[in-house]
Amino acid sequence: MKNFLTERRIIIGFIITVVFLLMVFFTALTSFKKVRQLAIVEFNQSQLVLARHVSFSLKTVFNTLKQELTILNLSPTIQYLEKVSLANRMRITLSAIQNKGVLEIRRIDGNRVYILNRDGVFKEIRCSGEDLKLFKWAQRAENKGKIYISSISQRPFGASKRLIMYLAIPTYQDSFDEAHPRPTYKFAGCLAFIIDVNKLTEIVVSKVRSGKTGYAWVIDESGRFIYHPRKDYIWQNAFFVRKKEAHIPISFA
Repeated sequence: MKNFLTERRIIIGFIITVVFLLMVFFTALTSFKKVRQLAIVEFNQSQLVLARHVSFSLKTVFNTLKQELTILNLSPTIQYLEKVSLANRMRITLSAIQNKGVLEIRRIDGNRVYILNRDGVFKEIRCSGEDLKLFKWAQRAENKGKIYISSISQRPFGASKRLIMYLAIPTYQDSFDEAHPRPTYKFAGCLAFIIDVNKLTEIVVSKVRSGKTGYAWVIDESGRFIYHPRKDYIWQNAFFVRKKEAHIPISFA
């Protein structure tokens, strides 16, 4: 009888120990899951903060370009096409913004286009194609004071293809200087910046890092990369790339 009670106590003690260990195990497992979920939430929040920072920085750069376009458009040299000083006036502005992806400044008057590129070359060509399209947009009275922002398109530019965007503003002769003491207030064409969107985004996004290996990328509204550290991804659909090359990370890591 005594041995039976002893064995019973041992069995009960063993069962209690097993139950206790199971409770400890499940408690630890639950805690691990909660810690893991918390880590995921914190990671996602940090990525959201980074994304908001990138978005704000890009908007700041873009707003700077719109401001520079507006300021240059107020110049009498631009409004009245003072050819003696036109190239120099454009150079002053381009020197301040070419590190923001601006490839060219164009002054369009409907018949001719006066172009200054980032290499400092100034030339005059006949108005046609995209320039004529911008002129016709600017010519409409309801667009006075507005800034035209084109969609992004990939097109040949110089020796390579680039992601191009146009910023344009209608030009009116409403400023004055010694040569033009009285503004005519007449429509005179438009002023445009030609922007390399990949370079514009690279200025901001290439500096963003998350951890040791994480990086940032930017897509447009259709899901195509306009910036990615891998140049061969540019202008490809991000979701297609992810599916095709699932083993290669394409986001913050």
